Amino acid sequence: MTTRLLRRQRLYALAGAFILPALWEAGGRSSWLRGVIPPLSEVIGQFLAPENHAVFLDALLHTADSAFRGYFIGILIGTLLAVMAQLGHWLRPGITRLAAIINATPVIALGPVLLATMERQDLPIAVAAFFVFFSVFIATLSGFAEVNQAHYDLFAVLDCPGNKRFFHLELPACLPTFMSGLKVAAPAAMVGAIFGEWFGLDQGIGPLLISAMQSDSIALLWAATLMAGGFGILLFLVMSALEKSVVARFR
Repeated sequence: MTTRLLRRQRLYALAGAFILPALWEAGGRSSWLRGVIPPLSEVIGQFLAPENHAVFLDALLHTADSAFRGYFIGILIGTLLAVMAQLGHWLRPGITRLAAIINATPVIALGPVLLATMERQDLPIAVAAFFVFFSVFIATLSGFAEVNQAHYDLFAVLDCPGNKRFFHLELPACLPTFMSGLKVAAPAAMVGAIFGEWFGLDQGIGPLLISAMQSDSIALLWAATLMAGGFGILLFLVMSALEKSVVARFR
């Protein structure tokens, strides 16, 4: 039964890989979507055009660089906040509320504040970190709650100090959930970096999208969007593979 279900899932995936591009091509060539969604062949043509190779590569490298930096900064902030909330239980309500308020702040409102406090070229990194930290914070804090009460009781019976309980019990127990947070945050860092580039930068996928919109180049706009989405999916798949290895070891 399992083998049959697996074959059916692979068949559906293969059918989708052919049907969705065909529907995109047909929809782009239809009169009622013309000018809004270009045919897939025109979008692919943007990638194949020699004059666009350097443009796409330069934009992707700049955005990916900001996304990676913001990703690791966001991981550091989210993890530190979660560890502080776990070790200092009296701090947890305040830290949790502060993180929720910051996460609920619209990026469009946060942008002017960041522009007044940092260099413009650092803004994509800061916005990417903003998109990442809350997912990591919640995942890490939830992971600490995954510890079995029987294990807590065992450490209490053995009279283990708090630091040993944290490093030998709570920290390993939170790793699978922590990796889930990293997996979700990886494509979010890419989105955050693109948002940050919209605040006046001239390099990256964000400015490329704005330039395509202003020049009414719909195919180029969709090509840049497809490139950003594809890179985000790639990051998600890489982190999914890492998550599986960690889950197999610690769960």
